[in-house]
Amino acid sequence: FFTYEETLPVARPFTLDNCCCSMGVDWSQGDDFCAFTFLFPINGRFKIITRCYVTSKTMNSLHEAAYEKYQNFIKEGGLVVMEGTILNSEEVYEDISQFIYDHNYVVICWGYDPYGITYFEDRYDKENGEYGKVKVPQGVRTESVPLGELKHLAEEGELEFYQEIMSFCM
Repeated sequence: FFTYEETLPVARPFTLDNCCCSMGVDWSQGDDFCAFTFLFPINGRFKIITRCYVTSKTMNSLHEAAYEKYQNFIKEGGLVVMEGTILNSEEVYEDISQFIYDHNYVVICWGYDPYGITYFEDRYDKENGEYGKVKVPQGVRTESVPLGELKHLAEEGELEFYQEIMSFCM
């Protein structure tokens, strides 16, 4: 859907610390990728970074080429490997909360697919309130319009990806 060129990472000329953003959460399955994507609307463009989680079991079962690629994702800060077979919701919550805190991101709103996110959603609501929360179930009807809008933004160069892992996911 997105061309290779539209998803190439660009050099980040400045920090995104202390900036307002929207956060997208895809919890996925407990033994699969869990991704948090942050969109920063700055100067008419969206700066995009992500922080993903995967289990050590998944990481260790990758073929050599994929393993090396994931090592690069870890080095760039976009992938965190958690010990075990299934992602621990509490550990992921603690890590992403610390990540947001360390960068002083101001999360204005967040969207999420409801599959498997109960712990995260409940705790986030208790600690941050429900303001700006939008449930976005994944499916053809809910993804086609937003993906079309993202495609137009990408074609116009209004999306800026800073991490190889985001290019990989796109």
